[in-house]
Amino acid sequence: MKLSIEETQDGWATLYLPEQNEHYHSMFGAFEEAQWIYIERGFDAVQAVLPADAPLRILEMGFGTGLNAVLTVRAAVRAKRQVLYTGVEAYPLSAEIVSTLGYAARLGDEAVCYGALHDLPWSAWRPSLPFTAVTPCFQARKVKGLFQDIDWPDRIFDLVYYDAFSPRVQPELWTEEVARRLYAALVPGGRLVTYCAQGRWKKNLQAAGFILTMLPGPGGKREITSAEKLV
Repeated sequence: MKLSIEETQDGWATLYLPEQNEHYHSMFGAFEEAQWIYIERGFDAVQAVLPADAPLRILEMGFGTGLNAVLTVRAAVRAKRQVLYTGVEAYPLSAEIVSTLGYAARLGDEAVCYGALHDLPWSAWRPSLPFTAVTPCFQARKVKGLFQDIDWPDRIFDLVYYDAFSPRVQPELWTEEVARRLYAALVPGGRLVTYCAQGRWKKNLQAAGFILTMLPGPGGKREITSAEKLV
């Protein structure tokens, strides 16, 4: 997989796949996108309604560079919220590529956590797959594989960060069947947030049972999708 590095408008780096004409993050801002969608519209919204002593169980589809994960560490520390994080990635990045992004130098106190996240081993999914503590309030595990090939138990996540490559590049990850599996994996009251606001994807989410809310997007993006499982 040939990758190059490009700078986004907020000064952060992202990876570019020339063969697919696809970026890992928005060119309007890698940090801005992650913070706006996954932390402010995902983590902050869900953790605010959980009981104070309940862990927030997060599934991220598309671990990628680990930016969403390390910003979740920061958010968990700030909110004093216990987090159990599961990251899924079919094509993990090498340590060399991760280091060239220069994220650690921009993260300050979270740089150590960023390194720890990338040092965690990749494992095949099993229900008993253990978590590893990254900080006292954040535990993580990383699953190598395709989301649609994993037999996820029902009702094990409170929040899903859906950050796969776009429907143009990976149409198999944006089907109604995938939406139904995501719905089943969430608890009642759980939420999915994603950058994708494609019409077909929204219809697939609705067909699966989600209640959608279209929210303003970051930077130059018009809107993003928040999908809630009510029952």
